[in-house]
Amino acid sequence: MSRYRLPRSLPLLYALCLTGCAAHSESFRAVEKNLANQQPQQALEALDKQKGARADEVLYLLNKAMLLRIAGDYRASIESFELAQQRMEALSALSLREQGASFIINDSTRSYVGEPFEQVMVSVYKALNYLQLGDRDGARVEALQIDLKLRAAEGKHLGEAFARYLTGIIYEDLGEWSDAMIAYRKAYEGYRKSSQEYRVDVPGFLKEDLLRLASILDLKDELEKYRQEFAVQNKQSDPPSAPESELIFVLSNGLAPAKRENSVAMMAPSRVGAGLVRISLPYFESRVPSVSKAYIRLEDRGIVAERVENVDAIAIATLSEQMPEITARGIARVVAKRQVAMQIGKNNKNDALAVIADVIGFITERADTRSWSTLPYDIHLARFPLGVGSYTIKIELRDRGDNIVATREFHDVLIHKGKKTYLSYHWINL
Repeated sequence: MSRYRLPRSLPLLYALCLTGCAAHSESFRAVEKNLANQQPQQALEALDKQKGARADEVLYLLNKAMLLRIAGDYRASIESFELAQQRMEALSALSLREQGASFIINDSTRSYVGEPFEQVMVSVYKALNYLQLGDRDGARVEALQIDLKLRAAEGKHLGEAFARYLTGIIYEDLGEWSDAMIAYRKAYEGYRKSSQEYRVDVPGFLKEDLLRLASILDLKDELEKYRQEFAVQNKQSDPPSAPESELIFVLSNGLAPAKRENSVAMMAPSRVGAGLVRISLPYFESRVPSVSKAYIRLEDRGIVAERVENVDAIAIATLSEQMPEITARGIARVVAKRQVAMQIGKNNKNDALAVIADVIGFITERADTRSWSTLPYDIHLARFPLGVGSYTIKIELRDRGDNIVATREFHDVLIHKGKKTYLSYHWINL
């Protein structure tokens, strides 16, 4: 072998094809199985066993943060989200060397920095963690971060409506009426613009919030406009001048779509050297949960949580928008690999080396199936006005036929005067 000029990159490519060819979504099944069994601690253990490549560090931290949240460890969840954010910022400008490696091998060798909507969801769930802990100032910081991220990534698929709605709730809880009203307006416009694409209607709770804040701020013209748009009949009842004591319930339902790989083997055209090549592209597989609605019950009272976010639709729309670029990059990479294999054989006057390089190029051509898998399929929210006291809150999860799928009781839920109490629940089934 000493007489052959073996490219330095060839052993590296071979090692990568042995260690890095398993699709990420396939290796994540152990975590998902534990979640479906309502065992978040075991899911965390399964995730830790998979911790590996530096390129996947952000993804590991995001999934760890969500699993810690599901387990009820909100502070540790915040810490993991913050580490993920720090790493995202450090990777915001990928090095030329790393981009080159992804062109030669496959897209999954690039460091994962998260999709724009995933970066927004980091601050959304950090804010929810702070609210669960009663730290409204911490939640306000995240509300400001959400606004900055939405402004910076304007025009992309972001799930802006729910993020705006949550910031409005936070500002209202702090008594910052003007900021809350601005956020509610933007949320309303967001839902109106994206309702058809993401299949989420303007929540009835948001309509009530707009009416209440318009009245509090004495915005007579705007109040009248909303009354007409929402077909409000009773114009005599005025909302209170201070926030009601209420329960804010958030259901994270199911799991976001799993990114899978679709590969096609074909003969390369003669102009790039006849030979077998493979094109591998990602696609999303939706995981529709059995639960479609949640009832929040207190003795003889009840209210239905409304769907406020469709993560599944946002993820699919994001990938669809990226597919032309992903496809073009994949085709160019396959052509380059074929040409490299031919050149290796020519330089070394050895067809065997060309075949080896061809095989390695074929095996390493994999789609990037990484995504933040522990995000929910969709999110539901309810606002339940309650008097001061301690309550047992019952949650009924129902399917599309209105059959009860599961129930959960939360005991000793404290409602304080003039404050909002936040309650979260994650339901996952596969």
